[in-house]
Amino acid sequence: MEILGNLVEGLMQIDRDGRIIPAMAESYDVSADGRTYTFHLRDAKWSNGANVLEDYLPGTANIQLRKNEQYWDAGNVHLDGLAYQVVNSPDTALSAFKNGTLKVVKIDG
Repeated sequence: MEILGNLVEGLMQIDRDGRIIPAMAESYDVSADGRTYTFHLRDAKWSNGANVLEDYLPGTANIQLRKNEQYWDAGNVHLDGLAYQVVNSPDTALSAFKNGTLKVVKIDG
């Protein structure tokens, strides 16, 4: 999860002074009882140009990352790419792991 956190942007992030600030969220509201957060997302695009808000299917993600040969320190990057997939069902995740479709599975609940 640490790798993914360094590659994608979450709803919020921590600035250099340790304050929590909006990232993917443009702003947010907290209910009077403090139990409900409503995030207002900024207009964002996936790397393929698709609109994040229109093309998102809750509970599914298939992220393909490729090595950037133009990166200033590309010679020290030892991965050609990274694939990350979210699978909703623990049964599906376990089956995919057993048949080799997924290499690492975290099942919790």
